[in-house]
Amino acid sequence: MPDPPQSVFSSSPAPAPLCGPVLSAPSVHRSSSLPGWPSSELSWSSSFSDPQEPPTPTKVTKISDARKQWIKWTTEIIPSLLKPYLRLLRVTDSLRNLHHDQEVPCTCGRTQCRNLTVTCLYFDALKEESIITCQCSTAPHVLLARGFFPCSPVAPSLAVDLKLLEFARLQFMHLVPNTTGWCEAMESFLSGLLFKLTTRNSLRRRFSTCLRWYHTLRDSTEVHVQNSLDAVRQQLLAANDPAMSLPQVTTSRTSSPLPPSSPLPPSSPLPSSSPPQAASSPPPSASSLPRDREPFPEGPGPEALNRPSEYLRRRCPLCFGGKVCNTHEISADFIVSLDACFTQKRNKNNNAHDPSYRDTHRAHHDTCFLSEEELHDMEKMVAELRAGKPSATHSTNETDDSVEPGMQLPTSVLNDCNSSFKAADEKREKASTVFFADTGIMALICRHDRLLFAANMTHAGERQHYALALLLKLFSHIPSHMTVGLLYDIACQLKRSMLKFGFLNKFFPRIIFAVSVFHAYGHQWACQVIYHPRKCEGFGLSDGEGCERFWSSIKKLIPTLRVSGYHQRLFTLDLYTKHLEHNSLLHLGFWLARRWAKCQSMKALSQDALNDSGIPLYTLREQWALQKSTQTAPVPRQSKNKGAQAVAAIMALDATIASEREEVSRLQVSTNDATADVVAAFDALRSTRAYLNGLIARRDRQFAALGVAESASLIRLKQSKFLQQRMNALALKHRMRDKLRQRKFENERLERAYRRTVNESKHKKHIAGSMQRREPTVQKLSQKYNELCRSMAHLIATGQAPQGAVVPEIIPPGGLWKLDVDDTIWQDIGLDEDDYNGQPPLWLCDDKVRAGIRSMLDLDRCIEEEKSLYRERVGLQDWLVEEWTVVRVASQQTGKVYFCSVPILC
Repeated sequence: MPDPPQSVFSSSPAPAPLCGPVLSAPSVHRSSSLPGWPSSELSWSSSFSDPQEPPTPTKVTKISDARKQWIKWTTEIIPSLLKPYLRLLRVTDSLRNLHHDQEVPCTCGRTQCRNLTVTCLYFDALKEESIITCQCSTAPHVLLARGFFPCSPVAPSLAVDLKLLEFARLQFMHLVPNTTGWCEAMESFLSGLLFKLTTRNSLRRRFSTCLRWYHTLRDSTEVHVQNSLDAVRQQLLAANDPAMSLPQVTTSRTSSPLPPSSPLPPSSPLPSSSPPQAASSPPPSASSLPRDREPFPEGPGPEALNRPSEYLRRRCPLCFGGKVCNTHEISADFIVSLDACFTQKRNKNNNAHDPSYRDTHRAHHDTCFLSEEELHDMEKMVAELRAGKPSATHSTNETDDSVEPGMQLPTSVLNDCNSSFKAADEKREKASTVFFADTGIMALICRHDRLLFAANMTHAGERQHYALALLLKLFSHIPSHMTVGLLYDIACQLKRSMLKFGFLNKFFPRIIFAVSVFHAYGHQWACQVIYHPRKCEGFGLSDGEGCERFWSSIKKLIPTLRVSGYHQRLFTLDLYTKHLEHNSLLHLGFWLARRWAKCQSMKALSQDALNDSGIPLYTLREQWALQKSTQTAPVPRQSKNKGAQAVAAIMALDATIASEREEVSRLQVSTNDATADVVAAFDALRSTRAYLNGLIARRDRQFAALGVAESASLIRLKQSKFLQQRMNALALKHRMRDKLRQRKFENERLERAYRRTVNESKHKKHIAGSMQRREPTVQKLSQKYNELCRSMAHLIATGQAPQGAVVPEIIPPGGLWKLDVDDTIWQDIGLDEDDYNGQPPLWLCDDKVRAGIRSMLDLDRCIEEEKSLYRERVGLQDWLVEEWTVVRVASQQTGKVYFCSVPILC
């Protein structure tokens, strides 16, 4: 059976030796190669004793050879390779003019000299190279000078060309990461060139090790260069304006050239450009090994900031790179969106000896993920606030509906939104915690689709503490006077909880809530009037769907990360996030140009439509304010609704009674038929009459229970054909709205069906078939509704309708499935029972006013978008000027600066 595919970034099992008739490695080198991490003894948590605890004299923990190699990589080899690697990039023009015959000068007189034979892997060849190592020139340094990277820190048996490693790294950033398939293809290619490897998996395991530590070296060089640039930036800011100097924050990133994945123990020396001296001391004990560091450094706090943190400025120069990020012309200084993805799951560990086992600690130096401690603290705080909040005391009259304080919406509307969304139900299981250790990811993304922060979810549902933790992290990285516009699928429910329980009450006044455009269909129309970004001030043309585009860009990682380790999964996601950021950074100017062109086109159309309406702007604003106040007003008492329901039930009984009477008449006729079964006909007639009498008795009881107003309403409905049709049309429209909303939810599941497994394909096919079967039902409802609307229009035209009656809008054939915010399906114009004293408002009865209001709102959003784009253009220019100045000064101080393989200064 072939081996399963292996991630390019995953740890590999113990390697097999390279051997064969053409190439063979000395057996003395095999035991020194770096094994993988399949066993529980490599866990960074389970087998480490706490150095603060008293030592146990009866038990001594033995450090495995694999862990010794890991410590040597992280504490000696990688730190000492930083400057030689940067120097190699400089002298070879980023590996363009690489020569494989370079030697490292010896400074120890060949002390402890050793000859090694290493198999070197090129693009098109396998060659054996002889190298000489000594106390001052270790094997990694000698091989790096020649343009190779080793698979072991002491006596490697395989070294890979740096160009080939870089090519593989970039290839796995654009394709599905799979070292197994890549190495099999390489072995087949080499076999065609008569380079044979007789031992199975000998290339894959060692190549995976090389690629892993090559990633660590690149990550470390990024930290090293970034620290140098930040030091120069601090000097420039302090020289120009002491108040603008960056707060001094001691973190693992600033205090060490290594990323958190490679922590240095307290006794480790600082890295130098010369190779490390051979260690003469015995291996460290388990209690002296380096401890795990926080994967995410704490921010400096909003009180200490007078501009967004350097972390945010690196994440998105358009949002946070400007000198002046806030302005009173725009309600929200920054616009972000929140969303959760439950397809990015990770299977539970099946290790029977240690079910809580995790892979070796490994984290990106600039990770976007919140730490487990931050999420746990927020979850604890949310639980405490909810437990300390007494349950709301309902009045004795539970039929009242009122606008909740701070929400601008009645309780009934918020409850309907809550029941519409699966995401609003925290207890709903979206990913089983029985089979998955990590159930998904929640992301906070700016309006330019650049990831700011992310949270690794471990619960079955979409808990609110994940969103609150991300918001708290964002506010800790921006000044205290800046505001945030938040686009979230269930923004109304999140705002409701924050008001009710006091979550983040310090930052709540600085948040403007809105629902994302794609998920607005799940909200009631009254909620969309307040929280739709096209109706809400401050959001411009932002749609809040950046998270959806981000999930689509990383969907190829789903199979690989499903079976990955905990730290490996987060590290891989960080790598892909940085890769996406680097690609989008080069196109931010094009993004501004495209957005500006779209804004101008939409602005021109809106202005033309506004002019065509012929309605003054002040009139449109008055009518829009009146429409909002009317459509977001509390519903009448439930007793009135119950009365209306009772009237409708009696009318339904009347229709049933009429149908049964026709059946009785038909049966009476059949009893006189000579060819009919007289006994059966009389039995059917007897049972039908009994059923009819029961219906009449029930109808009499329900009519007797009606009040005076309901009895008058029933008589009025019976006497008015228009009122009957209006009630039927309203019921049909509500049914259509519910079915279309449910169809949209199902369609979203199809659009998010990223995996291509057999079960997923069957499930997708089942959903698609179910949607197709229900389409004729919805279309039939639409046809009935339109027929009723035409009949009502005829009754109004002939004077058979009450005074002030409004013709309902017909649903156009092409606008049935889209569910856009301004579609006819949302508003019950002409179908409500409200009394407008014979004169309905203009927003209700005038088509030009309704069209003018839509054009006015679109024009307002375009003007807001113009202001945002102008500020972002200036911000990008400010950021580029500052970065260029910092790099230029750093180049003058330290020589030509390189950022990994891409030169910053040419």
